Amino acid sequence: MPSVVTIPPEAQPSANFSSEAATKAYLAQIPASAKARSDAYFEGGYWLILLDFLYGVVLSESRAAIEKTRISEILVRRHTSN
Repeated sequence: MPSVVTIPPEAQPSANFSSEAATKAYLAQIPASAKARSDAYFEGGYWLILLDFLYGVVLSESRAAIEKTRISEILVRRHTSN
């Protein structure tokens, strides 16, 4: 990326200014390699979200299993002590 940002003609103030055209002009200044690197970074984030979700499911299921075991042990102790 250049150290000095040049303002494309489409982004210059004018009577027929279009924010869409200005945005496209700014995005056209980004090198393809930088765009590919950015896309790869953000697309990889979806895997992290999925893994985080799956970790949460596994963790909650294991906690639920531990709690079910604890409750059943309490019930068995109550039933066998009577």
